[in-house]
Amino acid sequence: MTSICIIIPCYNEATRFNQTLFEDFYRRSNVFFYFVNDGSKDDTWSLLERIAKDKDRVLLINMPSNVGKAEAVRSGMLQAELAKRFDYIGFWDADFATPLEEILQFQQLIRPNIKIIMGSRIKRLGAKIERSAFRHYFGRIFATIVTKLFQLPIYDTQCGAKLFHHSIVVPLFQDAFHSKWMFDLELFIRFKKLYGEKELQTNCYEHPLKCWIDVGGSKMKKMDFVNVPFRILSLYVHYK
Repeated sequence: MTSICIIIPCYNEATRFNQTLFEDFYRRSNVFFYFVNDGSKDDTWSLLERIAKDKDRVLLINMPSNVGKAEAVRSGMLQAELAKRFDYIGFWDADFATPLEEILQFQQLIRPNIKIIMGSRIKRLGAKIERSAFRHYFGRIFATIVTKLFQLPIYDTQCGAKLFHHSIVVPLFQDAFHSKWMFDLELFIRFKKLYGEKELQTNCYEHPLKCWIDVGGSKMKKMDFVNVPFRILSLYVHYK
């Protein structure tokens, strides 16, 4: 059976993390979890210690100070690959905007040639995709710009649910990210530069999610959205 490990970065999630949902999914799955406490200032670490107690498929990583989601995810991915026990390693948002049940859908999509499986928030009949109109239209503008600028045939680079074949984890994650918030985009830029556009087209799968619900409490501030064009330009210069 394919072994999967999911990295969940946590920063001040003590009041947002839904332990009941996690416990229920954990009992019904064989998925491993690495929780990365990103220097939280609330009771997140105590919560994670309670969650991990008596569980052999939960490992905790405690960052001494806040380093940001990108670095927290990168550290967790590399440590999971260092264990040499997982076929696929991915990351998931701690608010479960993408339900954990989608991991099982990802699992069914695994094929020998598939290197990346990513969630895509496509609003369609039969799916429950709920996010504000601002985030939806801003996301579409962002996606259109990066698709044209970086020649990436991807509908939704920023969805926080992704799975990577273990063989590409070190090549993609060994170097620190240039961007704090757009590391998802950077991963696809790196993949294309390392393996080529054909590999991106044939060995990466974008999975339309059945459910995605904006939980609220995002760590992004208004100025982060204002600065997006400058950050895209910075990425373009950095990788070109």
